[in-house]
Amino acid sequence: MWPDERVVEQIVGSESRLFIILYKELYYRDLYTRMSLKFLSQHNQSPVNLKLPEIWLWDIIDEFVYQFQAFCLYKANPGKRSAEELEDLVEIENTQNAWNIYPVLNIL
Repeated sequence: MWPDERVVEQIVGSESRLFIILYKELYYRDLYTRMSLKFLSQHNQSPVNLKLPEIWLWDIIDEFVYQFQAFCLYKANPGKRSAEELEDLVEIENTQNAWNIYPVLNIL
């Protein structure tokens, strides 16, 4: 087990906030890896069967649709955009195919 961050902070000093942030990042990554392996070993290497609450699913879909709508409204008003923003929009549409209606409908 990893020592508590306060113990580490006493050793390295309180002025080393960046070190503590990186330490916590490593701690949580290790914890996540251990928990993932534990769940996989309990379920014969198969993914964990989780059922999300309906409200979470609704929120995820609602936020996805909201983001798509916001992008469409942004794109629909080119007169309010700077030349640089218009160039970025054209580049995004040509290279990334971002927020194209067909992939969005397929996802939904």
